[in-house]
Amino acid sequence: LIGMPLSDGKLVRPADEPVDAPIVYDWASISMEALEQRTELQQQRLLVKRREMELLAAKNFLLPTLDFITIYRLRGLDQSLAGSNSAFEELGTADYQEYEASLEWKMPVGYRQGHAAVKNAEIQIRRDKAILREQERQILHDLTAAVAESERALTQMNTNLNRYLAASDALNVLEANRTAGFPISLEQLLDAQRRVSESQSKYHLAAAEYSVAVKNVQYEKGTLLQSNLLVLVDETP
Repeated sequence: LIGMPLSDGKLVRPADEPVDAPIVYDWASISMEALEQRTELQQQRLLVKRREMELLAAKNFLLPTLDFITIYRLRGLDQSLAGSNSAFEELGTADYQEYEASLEWKMPVGYRQGHAAVKNAEIQIRRDKAILREQERQILHDLTAAVAESERALTQMNTNLNRYLAASDALNVLEANRTAGFPISLEQLLDAQRRVSESQSKYHLAAAEYSVAVKNVQYEKGTLLQSNLLVLVDETP
């Protein structure tokens, strides 16, 4: 993704520490934010708006048409087309002029084309609205799952942190007793160190999972770029 070799022996990690603060989400606000910010919903709403405009245009076929028609023209009358005393010469004199005005009324019998167009437009609107409702339902479902995963990851992180602190306290007690001269077996000390190492590793894994879960909530809300202060700018000329 960043153009670096896959096996150059370097460790690439984020500069920021994982998120460890508890985040409480207000469901009413984040659900509204997701329905407003997700790009696929915005595109589908524009498509529904387009279908509504098509329906409005299709209803025009159910109306009769009344046209006002005007014609103005010059005539060139003669037996020959060109030359002396020809039709072209008469046309240049503008002696023969015509003007016509009329009204034309059209009303198709049965309006079959109009009814078919309106019916098709209504079907398209119902279809696109159903797609929009399904997209909204799926987004809210995914957002609910993301929030639940965030709460689970936070609980798991706190549990592993408590285990790590408890294991560290137990190790400190053993080392203090050993320093004081109390008989402490090597197996007890190694087991305490093992528990500290395992609990510390699990805590960091849980912290990473919680950061990913928080990121997923931002993604489901459609605010992932905003939360990272990123803006997309179209510079196409």
